[in-house]
Amino acid sequence: MYPSSQAIRQNLLNQLAAPAEAGTWRPLFDSHWRVIYGVARRAGLTDTEAQEVVKQTVLSAANHLPALPRHPAPRKIWLRQLTYWRITEQWRRRPAETSADHAPQTPPPEAQISFMVDTPSPKQIETFWEEEWRRNLFATALDEVKARVKPKDFQIFELLVVRQWPITKVSLALGVNLGQVYLAKHRLSLALRKQLKIIERRWNG
Repeated sequence: MYPSSQAIRQNLLNQLAAPAEAGTWRPLFDSHWRVIYGVARRAGLTDTEAQEVVKQTVLSAANHLPALPRHPAPRKIWLRQLTYWRITEQWRRRPAETSADHAPQTPPPEAQISFMVDTPSPKQIETFWEEEWRRNLFATALDEVKARVKPKDFQIFELLVVRQWPITKVSLALGVNLGQVYLAKHRLSLALRKQLKIIERRWNG
C-alpha cells in the first residue's frame, strides 16, 4: 500500500458523490482506486493530481458501466485507456514549470518502481497498469485470506513467502517445527490461489 493510503481513500470517498449515488461507483472504486492512483503517481503526478485522476476516472466509468463490454479483457482495457486520458489531462493543466517540481514526493516503498518526469505514453501506462493491477490483486487477496486463518499460520506464510525468509529462520523466530511451517505454507498457498480467482471474478463481473 502507498503511504497514508487509508487517508487517501477516505478523502476520495468524501469527494466522489452523495451517499445515495454510491451504488453506481462504489464497487468500481473499491476494486480499482489503488490501481488508478498508483498508475497516476508513477506517471509523474502529485498526490493531489493523482486523486483527481481517480475521482474523474471512477465517476466517468460508473456513468458508462451499462454500455461497457461484459468480457473482462475489453473492460479492463477501456478502464486503463480512460485512466490514461485523465492522466494526460492533468499534465496539460500544469503551468510551464519543470517536471522535476512535480515528481512524486511519497512513492511506494518498492525501490524497483520507476516514475515518469514527462507525459507518459500509452505503452508506459499499460506497463504501469499491469504492475499495479497485480500488486493490488495480491494485496487484496492476502488481506482477505488473513482475516480467515489463524494468526500464527498467517505469520508463518508472510515471513516465508512474502518476506522470503529462510525456512529455518522462520522456524526459530516463531518457535515452530519445520512440519508446521510447511503445512501452513501449503494451506495458505491454496487459500491464496483460490481467493485470487474469486477477486478477479468479482472485479471483472
